[in-house]
Amino acid sequence: GKSALLRSIALSLGLHNGPDTLRLLLIDLSGPSRWGRKGGTWAGLHELPHLLCPPLQDPHETQLRLEWVARLIARREEQAADGEPIEGANLVVLLDGVDAALGSAAGREFAAALARIILRGREVGVQLVATTRVATGVGRLGWGARVAGRCVDGAEAHAATGIPGTGAEALLGEGDFLV
Repeated sequence: GKSALLRSIALSLGLHNGPDTLRLLLIDLSGPSRWGRKGGTWAGLHELPHLLCPPLQDPHETQLRLEWVARLIARREEQAADGEPIEGANLVVLLDGVDAALGSAAGREFAAALARIILRGREVGVQLVATTRVATGVGRLGWGARVAGRCVDGAEAHAATGIPGTGAEALLGEGDFLV
């Protein structure tokens, strides 16, 4: 469900925007998936002209690329502060498996890079869309919006959405989501 949703978002963005106005950074840290390990979530999307680079699956490469995104945000903030128009296309980072990245040895650095992107990127044309199996720890990063799939109980639904009594625990788990 989560990976399919992310693929749908990537394809929809690509269909409705040209590569001159939108760039995509595709990251899959979720591990083996039903799409096959080669390419993971992004199998078959390697030829999209919107891609900033080939889809990433390596945590170290991902960390380096997220640091680059943070520098891009800082550069665009400087341009905006100087009254200059922001140069370059909008950038959407699509990350499958943020919980796996936060649980890695470099989890703190990874969380810091994600927080910079979430908190400062929106104003300068950089967006982050990420999936996680477990919302604990990830919810504190300040997401602009959340989508929840089926949750085991009310406590998990609260952790996933940040709102008590959301009803996410009553979802069927067959592709239905709570926004």
